[in-house]
Amino acid sequence: MSQKPAAVWSKNAIQGAAGAAAACGAHFLTYPLYNLTIRMQARQASTRSELIKKVLSEEGIAGFFNGALSSIVATTLQSAFYYYFFAAFKSFHNLSGKHSPTGSLITAAEAGVMAVLCINPLFDINTAQVLSPKEKRLGFVAALQHILKTEGVAGLYKGLIPSLFLVSTPMAQFYFYELLIRVVSGIQGSTHEVAQELMSPLANFALGASSKALATVVTFPIQTVRTLSARGVDGDGRKDDGAKARRSYTAKLLSLWSQVVAIMRNEGPMGLYRGFETKVVQSSLSAAVLFVIRLQLLSSLKPRQADE
Repeated sequence: MSQKPAAVWSKNAIQGAAGAAAACGAHFLTYPLYNLTIRMQARQASTRSELIKKVLSEEGIAGFFNGALSSIVATTLQSAFYYYFFAAFKSFHNLSGKHSPTGSLITAAEAGVMAVLCINPLFDINTAQVLSPKEKRLGFVAALQHILKTEGVAGLYKGLIPSLFLVSTPMAQFYFYELLIRVVSGIQGSTHEVAQELMSPLANFALGASSKALATVVTFPIQTVRTLSARGVDGDGRKDDGAKARRSYTAKLLSLWSQVVAIMRNEGPMGLYRGFETKVVQSSLSAAVLFVIRLQLLSSLKPRQADE
């Protein structure tokens, strides 16, 4: 029997709210690592230990939390949009109750694109905040005004193209997570739903961390280019005067490719993985905490949904 539109919307909204609450807690706990990753990708130091010493000496402990509020808000809203659209597209494609890795990939891609289009400006503002020098520290409003003044509205979407490519991150994460769940259900000799319900929070934590770590390995080079694009520098480290934000779509793609080539030429393939160690720890912990909190929230809401 098909569900009423109101019931479907309510179910999707619950998925979005649970994802947002989980993302907020997970990102807050791991933000200092996220902050360090952006700085490493932007070439503020050659090594992680050098960067930590530099931040402590120039900015103090507070430097690790610079831009935290905007980043947490952006991540929370992105997860809300992502999980809402993921549930909505799953219902639209009639995939509810079905567990196909291919179906999960397609649905995750669609949800990811919608989330990126809605939230990308917040991440560009956050990058500007994190990378602003201490003597010219930018708050959220100041960073927004600076971008609008120097680059116009287009500046808020400067990192859009790499961000759209980064849709592959949650796609890969959900693919690996679904794959691991299928392995667990195969070992237990149970169905996908039963295997997921029987798993302890610790098991969900391990699966969430493992799937995110695998996804990060695959997509981290794109994240590096996205940070450089949002910052406004090319692969040789030259500052952009803001003209890039106003160039054509083709020119932006060529610029994106030139950044990859420049990094490869100057630093080799591993240059695209600058800050990877910090990021994989941050992403894995954040994803694991997110999965555990989200599943616990959804589990606690099940009786209420049933009563409705």
